Amino acid sequence: MSGGAVNSSFLENNSQKKGRWIMFRKSLIFAFATSFLLASNVQAADYPYSLFGDLNEDCLVNNKDLAIIAKNWLVDCNVTPENPACLPKWEPQPPMSTARDQFTGGVIDGRIYVFGGNGNPNQVNLKSTEMFNPATGVWTNRADNNHNGGNGVEELTGAVVDANLYVFGAYGGIGPGGYYGDFNFNERYDPNTDTWTSLAPKPTVVTAAPATVYNGEIYLFGGSYNREGLNEPNIYDVVEAYNTATDTWRFVTNMPKKLQNPAVATVGDKAYLIGGYLPDEGRMSEEVMTFDFLTEQWDTTSCEPLPANRARLFMYSSAAPAVDGKIFLIGGGESDMTNHWPSSKVGIYDTATNAWQVAPSLPLPLDGHLSLLLDGKIFVIGGCNDYDFVNRSKSEIISISTQKF
Repeated sequence: MSGGAVNSSFLENNSQKKGRWIMFRKSLIFAFATSFLLASNVQAADYPYSLFGDLNEDCLVNNKDLAIIAKNWLVDCNVTPENPACLPKWEPQPPMSTARDQFTGGVIDGRIYVFGGNGNPNQVNLKSTEMFNPATGVWTNRADNNHNGGNGVEELTGAVVDANLYVFGAYGGIGPGGYYGDFNFNERYDPNTDTWTSLAPKPTVVTAAPATVYNGEIYLFGGSYNREGLNEPNIYDVVEAYNTATDTWRFVTNMPKKLQNPAVATVGDKAYLIGGYLPDEGRMSEEVMTFDFLTEQWDTTSCEPLPANRARLFMYSSAAPAVDGKIFLIGGGESDMTNHWPSSKVGIYDTATNAWQVAPSLPLPLDGHLSLLLDGKIFVIGGCNDYDFVNRSKSEIISISTQKF
């Protein structure tokens, strides 16, 4: 749509009426001000300050400026759906009872469950579980997990299979080895009985190993191992799968290279590993590589790399949300050669077209959060905005609709 014409499709778009009405009132004020200035033929030479309404910076306020605001106001989202005014917006949701980062969770029967992670103050490790019911907007405390000697855990990953939440890690507390560090922590939460059950130990002890589900098995990619006294963590390239039906583990393969904290998502018969940190090269990865579950082969060259400065690090969470073959890469860590920091960027990788698109940025840069898909919306839960040791964890939650992406 151009100029001042308004068609019926615009008027019938109920989802846009409220925002358009606000802009309509603003535009009326602008129009009256513009009409006054036009009648006076005001120019910059006549007045020593910047002209209100001079949108094209030609030192005049005239119909050209009014046309600019009209063009930006009267957007037909059926014609230009990519226009920023047509994209969904991030919306606040009821916050968790407890601030968390580096935790895990999942969606079971239309409800969100979260467990563990860091909390405030001083990054205390958490053993608590919470459930969110989006129908009521209420968070409810569920059973604690006391299987680490009553201590909490962080640097977790998780996945949902058959209406149970499976959790793997972890770091923190006093583990079975008697130290403050990484240990073999493998648990299942049953929401029907509100109970935690310990599982068979993972062959390779790791934390923060991104997880995804395929054909009833939970695949964990890489991960790290660290404990008190170690200056640097050991980064692994191993891929191991947990069978939820038999409570057994199997070795699957090795990754083409050691990779720390990539984003992981399953689309079809492939797992997509995006970004992360390459410890042997000392840099962030821009690669998007795939693992074929059927052939157990890797492909490191076919996918379009991440856009510049978009590599993701320190994402202790479940798989990245995927909708209709599109993988949502939300927040995470950005880095240069010496520093890293939380990111507000949101990118979408389309596996069908092998292309990236930009989505609305997060209102606040976030790292160590959880991104879950529920009822056509992506919920971004908790995380941290900076690396302040004392009060870095967040309890806030936001969501965005995926319908127009």
